[in-house]
Amino acid sequence: IGIDNYSKVWQGPEVHCHPECMEISLCLRGGLDFEFRGEVRKLMPGNVAVAGPDDLHRFRSYPKRLSKYWMLFRIPKGRFPLLSLSQKEAKWLVNGLTSLSGASFDGERLEPFFRRIFRIYDAVPQKSPERSLLMRSAVTELLIRIVECSKLPPKMATNAQVKEIMEAMIEHPE
Repeated sequence: IGIDNYSKVWQGPEVHCHPECMEISLCLRGGLDFEFRGEVRKLMPGNVAVAGPDDLHRFRSYPKRLSKYWMLFRIPKGRFPLLSLSQKEAKWLVNGLTSLSGASFDGERLEPFFRRIFRIYDAVPQKSPERSLLMRSAVTELLIRIVECSKLPPKMATNAQVKEIMEAMIEHPE
């Protein structure tokens, strides 16, 4: 899990995949071109993009002032269910997440869940049972919220989003 903040334009990676892993990105500021299986979608602040295990994808470029949260996680195989959940719970969550492969949707409500993970990481002592429990709980909650957000109807752009688009157009009239 991480947060990226770009102070200058950066060229995105080549098309790639993450074997056995999911990648979830939440755009916080700026705009991203998410390429998935050759199709390109524009992600704006509050939008989420999901690439499933073995899916070819990339973000074409990272514009100046871009900010995004991202998460990579491995889908466990065999006897070890996701996040130590029961087999049925893990199966429900994995099915919900893998069904989102290639999806982009409004995830504005997800930012507090990402922030909580970073607060726990910074505040709770390493190697403590409390940290392990809190992190597992926070990640589980985030993944559940991602599945829930994907099912919500899209909402209209906020004034802040419209303002950001207008600023981008002024900066780059081409």
